[in-house]
Amino acid sequence: MTKPITPEILSMPLSVLMGKKNYLNYKHATDNMAFLGKALHSMARNELLAYIGYIGRLYGIIEQPQPQTKDNK
Repeated sequence: MTKPITPEILSMPLSVLMGKKNYLNYKHATDNMAFLGKALHSMARNELLAYIGYIGRLYGIIEQPQPQTKDNK
């Protein structure tokens, strides 16, 4: 059963509410996302599209381009 949200709970730091280990994992993940967001924001559009394409091919989301031969035209 969840506790009702009280002013005392709202004033607690996130690290107390989540537990130290969970909070550190959360903070690490959000710091990494913020860093990635800043890096992507500073990239030129073409670099960004190339990066997305690379990640997509790496994880198999986007198919690898096949060389054109007489068989698969």
